[in-house]
Amino acid sequence: MAGRETFPRDVEEARLDLELTRQELGQTTQALAEKVTDTARTTQRFALATSIGVMVGMVTVLVIRQVLNRSRIPAKPVRARYWSRWR
Repeated sequence: MAGRETFPRDVEEARLDLELTRQELGQTTQALAEKVTDTARTTQRFALATSIGVMVGMVTVLVIRQVLNRSRIPAKPVRARYWSRWR
C-alpha cells in the first residue's frame, strides 16, 4: 500500500479535477441538447411535409370531382337535340 498513490493527492488536484469534470459535463450537455434540437426540427419538417402532401392530395381529388361534375351532360336532352336536327 505504500507504493499506491490516490487521486487527488491534495486540495488543488481535487479542485482541478472538479473543474475538468464540470467542463466535460457542460460539453456533453451541450452536445445532447443539439441532438435533441436537430431531432425536433427533423420531426417538425416531416410532419409539415406530410400534412402538405395530404392537403395537396385532398385538393386534387376535390378539383377532379368538380371538373367531372361540371362536364357531365345529361344524355337524353343531348340526344333529343341531335335527333331533332337530323329529322
